[in-house]
Amino acid sequence: MKAKFLLSTACLLTTIAGAAQAQDRPGGTAGQQPATDSRSDGQEADTREIVIVARKQGETAIRAPATIAIADSQLVRSQNITSANQLTGIVPGVVTQQGTSGSSVAIRGMSSSSADPSIESSVPTYVDGVYFGRTRDLVMPIYDVDHIEVIKGTQSTLLGKNTSLGALSIVNRRPGKDFGYDLTYGHSFGIGGDQAQGAINMPIGGGFAIRAAALLNHEGGYVRNAYVGRYERQVREVSGRITLSGNVTSDGSIALIYQHDDRRLKGQYFEVLADPAGAITRRAGLLGQTNFEAVGNDVNYNGSDAVGADTVAGPLPFDNQVGNKATAILSFDLGGARLTSQSAYVEWKSLRDTDADFTRANLLDLRDGENNRVISQEVRLASDTARPFSYLVGAYYYHNDWTLNRILTGQSGGGVFPLVGFSNTNLNVRTDAISGFASARYAITDTLTFSAGIRYTHEDKTATYDRSSAGFFAAPTQSPAIPHTTAPKIGAGDIGGDLGVQWHPTASTMLYASWSRGTKSGGFQANPTTLAAAQFTEEVAYTTEVGAKVDLGRRGFATIAAFNTAVKGFQVGRTQVVAGLSQTVIGNADVLSRGAEASTSLRIVNGLWVDGNVVYDDSHFTKDFPAGATPLVAYAGMPLQRAPKWTAMGAVRYQGDLSSTVRLRARAAVNYSSEYDLQYRASDPLAPKSLEHAQIDASIALLHTGTGIEVAVIGTNLTDKRYAYFTSSISAGGSAYFGSLNRPRTVALQLSIRR
Repeated sequence: MKAKFLLSTACLLTTIAGAAQAQDRPGGTAGQQPATDSRSDGQEADTREIVIVARKQGETAIRAPATIAIADSQLVRSQNITSANQLTGIVPGVVTQQGTSGSSVAIRGMSSSSADPSIESSVPTYVDGVYFGRTRDLVMPIYDVDHIEVIKGTQSTLLGKNTSLGALSIVNRRPGKDFGYDLTYGHSFGIGGDQAQGAINMPIGGGFAIRAAALLNHEGGYVRNAYVGRYERQVREVSGRITLSGNVTSDGSIALIYQHDDRRLKGQYFEVLADPAGAITRRAGLLGQTNFEAVGNDVNYNGSDAVGADTVAGPLPFDNQVGNKATAILSFDLGGARLTSQSAYVEWKSLRDTDADFTRANLLDLRDGENNRVISQEVRLASDTARPFSYLVGAYYYHNDWTLNRILTGQSGGGVFPLVGFSNTNLNVRTDAISGFASARYAITDTLTFSAGIRYTHEDKTATYDRSSAGFFAAPTQSPAIPHTTAPKIGAGDIGGDLGVQWHPTASTMLYASWSRGTKSGGFQANPTTLAAAQFTEEVAYTTEVGAKVDLGRRGFATIAAFNTAVKGFQVGRTQVVAGLSQTVIGNADVLSRGAEASTSLRIVNGLWVDGNVVYDDSHFTKDFPAGATPLVAYAGMPLQRAPKWTAMGAVRYQGDLSSTVRLRARAAVNYSSEYDLQYRASDPLAPKSLEHAQIDASIALLHTGTGIEVAVIGTNLTDKRYAYFTSSISAGGSAYFGSLNRPRTVALQLSIRR
C-alpha cells in the first residue's frame, strides 16, 4: 500500500504541476501538422505529435478528445516486447491474459474472457487499421513497429465493430523515401531467448518504395518440466512483412502490405498453483510422481504417458499457428476531402494440445484446431479537419468464417482418473456485417467545438454444430451428442454513436466531455450442453468521459480524465465445474467501470524526462448474476476479473550526446498494480489472485552516430517479482487451480545497426 501511495501521489503531483505551468504559456501547438515519427537514428518520437491512426480523424494524441495512451517504438524496444501477449503494463490500466485458448486485453478492468475461443473481444486489436477480434489474434508478433495506441472507452462510431470497451491499435512502419536499414540481434538471459529482427527500406523509383521486415525469435522458456526434463514453453517464431507504397497519381497514393507468420511452441507453462484438498498431489503420487508440488514455483510435471492397460499415450503439449495477412490501402485527394479505401484478407490456422490433468499420464487431453478467414472492406470520405466544419462518412463490410474442432479425451490411467470417455465437437460460425457511419465536428468559435457521430450496423451470424461423445462426456450435463445442425441465426441491427464538446480556454489547453454508445454482437458458445443453451446475447456499453489536456510544447504534456462505463449484458466468460469437469460458460450480466486517470510527461532539462501515469478504476457487477440463482456466480458490487483498482507507472528517461559521435539513451521505470481477482470471487473464493506488485524495468543503450551501431542492455522485472496472471479450475481436481506466473527477471543484451 505504501508503494501505491507514493507512486500515485508522485504521478498526480507532476500532472498538476505540469497543468499549472501550462496556463502561462503563450501560443501552443494548435495548427501544427500531425505527423508520425518513424525515425531509425535512435532519436525518440514525440508522442505528443503522433497521429492517432485508429480514430481516422488526423488527430494528434494531445488533441484527441479521448483518453489515448501511446507506446512509441523506443518504449516497445526498451521493454523487449515481441508479442501482443506481453503488453500488460505497457501503459497503466491495460492487462493482458494468455489462457488455454488464446489471449485477451482488459482496459479499465473490462474485457472478454479468453476461455472460450468462440468469443470475440470487447477490446479488439487493429493492425494498420485492420480489425482483429479473435482470442488467437493476439499471438501475433510485434516488430518494426512505429507505435502502439491504447484507446480507452467506447469507440464504436469511428472504430466500428465490437469496440464497446476500447481498442488496441498497432501501427507498423511504412516505407520512407530514403534507403536505410535496421538490424537487431538480442539474447535474453532468464528465458533462453535469441531474437533477430530487421528491416530494409528501398526506394525503387517512380515515387515508390519498399520496406521489408522480418523477425526470428526463439525462447527456451522459464517453467521447468520436472518430468520430461526441459524448460517450457519453447518458442520458435518466424515472421516476415513487405510493404509497397507510392503515388499512383498526382493526388492519389497506394500502400500494399503482406505479412506471413509461423509460430510453433513446445510444452506449456501452466502449472498447479493451488491444491488445498490434495487431489492432484495424491493422483500424481499414485502415478509415481512423489516429488509433485502445487505451489506456483515455475515447475510443472506434465507428460502424456500410457499408464495402465486402458490408456493410450498422447503427444506432449504443443501450440502451432500459421497465418497470412494482406492489406491494400488506396487514398485520393478530391479537393477539400480525402477518399480512402482499405481492403484486407486475413487467414490463419491453429492446432494445439493441452495437458489438462497436469500429471505424467495421458489422463485428460484437450486438442483444439481452429481455422479462421476474414475479408473486410472499408471506404471513407474525410474532409479537411482544419476547416470550421469537418466530417467523416463511410461504409464497412466484414465477413468471417471461423471453424473449431475440439476433442476432449479422458482415460482412467489404471483407475486413478474418474472422467473416462471423449467429446468431439465441430463448430462453424459465419459472420456477415455491414455498417454505415458518419461523424462531424463544428467549431462554433475559435475555442468551442461540438462533435457528433452515428454508426448503424447490421450483422448476421450463423453456427453449425456437429458433436459426438461417449462415456462420462455423453451425460446430459456434459457434452451430449448433437447431430449436424445449424442453430437459429442471430441477426440484428444496432445503432451506436457519440456526442462531444471541446473548449480551448487557451491555445495550449483543451477541456472536453463526451458520451458514447457502442455494442458488441452476441454469439455461440463452443461447447454448450444443448443447442438451446448455445447463444449468448449482445452487450451494450455507455461511456461518459470528461477530461483536460495541456500541451507544454517541447516541455511535455499533462492530461487528466474521469470516466464512467456502464455495460448492459456484459458477456461474462467463466469456468464452472459440473460433476468434476471444468467447463467454459458465457452469460450476460450488468457491470460498471468508474474512475479517473492522469498522465504527464515533463522535460526537466534537455534530454531528461519524467513520465507518470496513474489510473483508479472500480469495475464491478451492478446486479446479482444470474438473478435469483443459488449459488451466485457474482453478486452486486463484486469486482470483475483482471480489474485492479490502482495501476500506475513512473519513469525517468534520458537521451543525450556523450561526445560528438556517442549518444546515450537510458530509461528506468516502476509499474505498479494493486491486487485483483483472476476468477469470480463468489463462485471461486479459493482461486489464486494476482497479488499487489511493483515491477522495475530499466534499459541503457550507447549509439555510435557515425556507424549507426548501438549496444543496449535491457532489464525487465529486475527485482524478480512474481505473481499469477492467469488461473482456472482443474477438472476432477477438487478445489485445485492451475495457471501461470508472469515472466521472471530477464536481462537482454542487444546489438543493433541502423542507417
